[in-house]
Amino acid sequence: MSRIVNLSCQAPSSSESDARNRGVFVKGLTRFVVSDNFQVMPVSTSAIISILTKLGVMDTDTIEERTFDIGVTEVLKLLQCSLVSKTPLTDVLLAREEVPELRNEDSLQRISLTHGILENQSERNGETSVTLVVCKSKKVVCYAEASKDFVDLLFSFLTIPLAYLMNGMHGGRSRGCISHLYNSVTDLDAKKYLKSNEIKEILLNPKIVPGSGYKNSFSEHAIKTKYESSKTSFPISTMNGMHGGFLQDPAMFTVTDDLVVTPISPISDLSLLEKFKISLNDIYVCEVQVGKEEACRLLAASSVSESALTDTFMRQIPKDALISDVDAAW
Repeated sequence: MSRIVNLSCQAPSSSESDARNRGVFVKGLTRFVVSDNFQVMPVSTSAIISILTKLGVMDTDTIEERTFDIGVTEVLKLLQCSLVSKTPLTDVLLAREEVPELRNEDSLQRISLTHGILENQSERNGETSVTLVVCKSKKVVCYAEASKDFVDLLFSFLTIPLAYLMNGMHGGRSRGCISHLYNSVTDLDAKKYLKSNEIKEILLNPKIVPGSGYKNSFSEHAIKTKYESSKTSFPISTMNGMHGGFLQDPAMFTVTDDLVVTPISPISDLSLLEKFKISLNDIYVCEVQVGKEEACRLLAASSVSESALTDTFMRQIPKDALISDVDAAW
């Protein structure tokens, strides 16, 4: 920050009126029912019956009440499971042994970003190029050799709020259930359950902090925002040098299919091929362009897949280039 801002803090009161004003988003005394798939509803008999009916629970004798302490560890696990699981409460609080993992199958069919986050995707301004090393027989991208522009784009994904991503899906769903939280806020009566209509807007359409994203990525379309206290309004200052991205220039990197980024090294690249048992004559090297459409697909794939490069770029590679020596012999 470029200057110091003093915020007044009143002593807490035990009165009911003050209790109603506590909290961040919802009114202090409001109570909710949260289903296993993170659907949030105001407490009511109909809401509880609806949840139990969907689960096929007809006998109340089979229901057991438990109380859990939720700390930082549980919150982080719930966030992780919300991205990959339809039952995060069960997975985290009941300590299910098999926690769902990210998988490739149907990953890009479960999330639709093609008309959402980025406007005018047909425009090709802001492109960068990436060199892909592809295994012809397995038809997968082994790794990419990329400049700082592409890695800056990948790192900028970390600055995008989840709700900003959900808003861009336009009804698309990921493997997890984070979209149910977004839809729950959409359905809630702001005057009755939330602290204000402005709070609801913040939850549904969060803005990216100016200067925190890559210059050619989603951040350029975000509206600049302010953080406000009760008496003081001040803009978030842009950090020095952030307009040029996150990395120093020049720099080259190796990006694996599951988006592990390391400084480029011939020894490391060869070790990747050895790790996956890929021979040199089974390799196809090509250069692809990364524009807004590819960035959109890459963001989608990074949310639900362990093979983000393959899911994003294999469609751009000519099929005849992927004919391996074994296929040619046949």
